[in-house]
Amino acid sequence: MQLSVQGYLQQRKRLNPEIFPYLNCKYLMDFYRSDEPRLWKGYLLIAIDGNKAKVPNSKDNREAFGNSGNQHSGKGQVRALVSGMYDVLNHFYLDIEIEHICISENELAKRNLKQLKKIGIRKPVVAVFDRGYPSLEFIDFLETRHKNHPFYHPPLDLNFGKKMTILNPFPHWDVASR
Repeated sequence: MQLSVQGYLQQRKRLNPEIFPYLNCKYLMDFYRSDEPRLWKGYLLIAIDGNKAKVPNSKDNREAFGNSGNQHSGKGQVRALVSGMYDVLNHFYLDIEIEHICISENELAKRNLKQLKKIGIRKPVVAVFDRGYPSLEFIDFLETRHKNHPFYHPPLDLNFGKKMTILNPFPHWDVASR
């Protein structure tokens, strides 16, 4: 069977893009229900972080994602906020959220964490965040909705000495020496 470039492009347009997140979720569900996942001391080790991403400049993108500029630049660059939840030991992105630039990283991290239930992860999880995430509201969210998933973030001054063990929610683990 021979297919022309035009025919291929027409058929590709008929493909429902929702199939890819669906298949990815099914694959992750099967993987995390098996004995294959690598664990750290019995825990899945996930990292969550966000960043701003440059988006092609168009009217639709500017409306969907907003722009980031300053007092010296007129409209500014079209940017989106991207947040990813990554399984550090098994090398999978468990979730990626792309949203308007004005949404907070904490809100996207909450959406990331909700994917743990959707994927059906029943193993205990240690979630690692950078220094931009700590807030009373976010910590309350973690403690009330994710009681079985310990979390950790580095101290605000990034002094990897005694202060790290003070903020360490696992006092029996010697985090500073790892």
